Amino acid sequence: MTENETNYRSFLLRLWCQVEADGQSYRIILVDPHSDQRWGFTDMGELTSFLQEQTTVLCADDKNI
Repeated sequence: MTENETNYRSFLLRLWCQVEADGQSYRIILVDPHSDQRWGFTDMGELTSFLQEQTTVLCADDKNI
């Protein structure tokens, strides 16, 4: 990866409400627009944890440049 590729992360965030027999819930998908890799989440806690992890990785990568 080049320096410019490791200095940031970008994601497309998709949210939607899903109606189920026992009520409504929402779904979350993050898509990396460069690789088309996808991550799915069922609650904000999972999403927040993932983004925190990405921030930690990003900062660690910056120290190795």
